[in-house]
Amino acid sequence: MQTLFYAIGGPNADEKTFDETIILFDAKFERKPNLLCERSLFSVMRQQKEESFAQSDLRLREKADVCEFGDADRVDRVILDQLVPNLCNLELKYKILETEDLSLETALAEAQLIETLRTQVPHMGGKQQTVDKHDAPNSVNVFRAPSVRMHREDVRLLT
Repeated sequence: MQTLFYAIGGPNADEKTFDETIILFDAKFERKPNLLCERSLFSVMRQQKEESFAQSDLRLREKADVCEFGDADRVDRVILDQLVPNLCNLELKYKILETEDLSLETALAEAQLIETLRTQVPHMGGKQQTVDKHDAPNSVNVFRAPSVRMHREDVRLLT
């Protein structure tokens, strides 16, 4: 143990206080992440089925901190490059890929808007009808308000 103490403490090991020695030992035996392994784990991260774009961003950002990708701009680019191809929501993926000069900030704003609308629109009422594939190039969902039927008496009151 004494040999280790002098090896870590250097030539002036006897002059170090107990607290300084503990700091040296902690630094020596601290587990350092293997960057190759951490970056490999980062590269296989995917958006979970019930996870929002922002939640995926947060999970990737936490892992990116360990991966030491560089400055904030580089980290944002790496996260965006990982997020977009692995999105679960195809509508969101298409919308983001249509955007020129895409930044992570812009993608987050688009994602928040689309994800919010996706949860709010069905609660607005009306029937959801699917357009026939033959009528449109892609099958899309169309929301229509229920039709209003007026009786003859109601029409006379309006005139």
